[in-house]
Amino acid sequence: MPFIDEVKQSKAFKLTASYLGICFIILQVLDPLAERNIIDESLFRIIIYLIVAGIPVPLIIGFFSDRQKFELINKKPNLNVFLSILALFAIFYLSVKNIELRQSSERLTSLDDDLELIVEKFDKGDNRFVFEKTKELLIKFPENKLLKLYNEKSSYPIDIRTGLMNVPVAIKYGKDTVWNEIGNTPISNFRVPSILPFNDYQLKFEVSSRSITAMPNMSGEFNFGHINKFPSDHAIIPGTQNVMILPGIDFGSIAIKTFSISKTEVSNKKFQTFVNDGGYENSEFWDFPIVINGVEYTYKETIKNFVDKHDQFGPSNWSYGQFDDNGGNLPVTGVSWFEARAYARYAGFKLPNLFQWIYAAGLAGFISKIPDMSKSNLKSSSLCSVDDPRGENYFGVKNIAGNVREWVTNPQGKSKSKFSILGGSYFDNEYSFNDYHSISPFDRSVGNGFRVVQSQYDDDLDTLDNFIINYAERDILEEEDISDDVFDLYKKQFNYDE
Repeated sequence: MPFIDEVKQSKAFKLTASYLGICFIILQVLDPLAERNIIDESLFRIIIYLIVAGIPVPLIIGFFSDRQKFELINKKPNLNVFLSILALFAIFYLSVKNIELRQSSERLTSLDDDLELIVEKFDKGDNRFVFEKTKELLIKFPENKLLKLYNEKSSYPIDIRTGLMNVPVAIKYGKDTVWNEIGNTPISNFRVPSILPFNDYQLKFEVSSRSITAMPNMSGEFNFGHINKFPSDHAIIPGTQNVMILPGIDFGSIAIKTFSISKTEVSNKKFQTFVNDGGYENSEFWDFPIVINGVEYTYKETIKNFVDKHDQFGPSNWSYGQFDDNGGNLPVTGVSWFEARAYARYAGFKLPNLFQWIYAAGLAGFISKIPDMSKSNLKSSSLCSVDDPRGENYFGVKNIAGNVREWVTNPQGKSKSKFSILGGSYFDNEYSFNDYHSISPFDRSVGNGFRVVQSQYDDDLDTLDNFIINYAERDILEEEDISDDVFDLYKKQFNYDE
């Protein structure tokens, strides 16, 4: 039987040739899709492996069919058929290798272009682009030394630990708003881009169905023990050791334990429960007796000063022990430091200390710029509700900038004639948000309000609560005028060439 006729009559050859032909067409269709990254390169390779794995199927089916036919005619299979099938395999193998070589050549050409762009972006300080591009390319070229070098140059490693707890972690970079899950703790040697002057990264944890956001650029060990005791309407602030700075005051490095802070300022409605439950009449809630500037103040004599417009116990702007109609969701204001402290005790909380407040306000650490206050209630004509979301920061704390000034525990100076009150009120200028301010603890001005905090452990005795702020506020109206000669000298420093 002639060679061609023998091959034509072989079922094994026909099935194998048909299978390989179909597979070749599939590869020709998928190749440009993989080239344009419409399908992932790894998926393309998996398809090739599946095609190769499927080759024995038509071959075996065809072989048994040919064997039965040859047995019927009492003839052995011809060597020509096997040689033809081997030739098919060789052609198909060379076709696949040709696709792989062309893809490899195109990838290398593309890599050269990418490397040129990476070097250019790195020289311009665009570390975010360099980090993301090298990270992407290292998946395809894991041994490329230049990619590794620029990935390391544009990033640095961090560790994320949560003790014995196994906690899901998400991360976002720079000014991104999208969180990306990176796995469960502990996480070691995780690289993040160095993208100053913006924040490099920020972490978020999911613990016991609570979302906990860390301050920007914070990594290392996190303590989330006993967080179930924190109220659901509080934001949980992870413990840290960081520098604390306000304009004109450098407190140095301060260690703060994990705590929670109320997401909102205390409202009129909540403070009303304190008034109705006899909070003013219960001396256990009050910081008396107390010595201020050498004078002792007792509960019995001092409590008489904390009355409203009609001499009933309550904030200075209330009437007959009641807040104004429709004001229940506004922050309570017109309260002294003593009233704020008394409410906090009554509710089972504390006033924040100055350092907790700085941290919760997003002002801790070396920050290149203060948090965005464009939506905060500053320099306006009225209060906004305590749950107004426009002034919410990344911790989930609302209106910590503006709305009402917020009392904290710390006195200014040993005489305790003034206590710290921070954040500015709705009628203050924007700079008041991060400016240190203190007033008499008896001050009950409209604009004075507060929020509360909860410690992580019941036996926490926070020495920072009684930390004395040594800060001499300048009163420029009391200072002597400079001479005309000195003024002219300073003035010359601002003479610029036109």
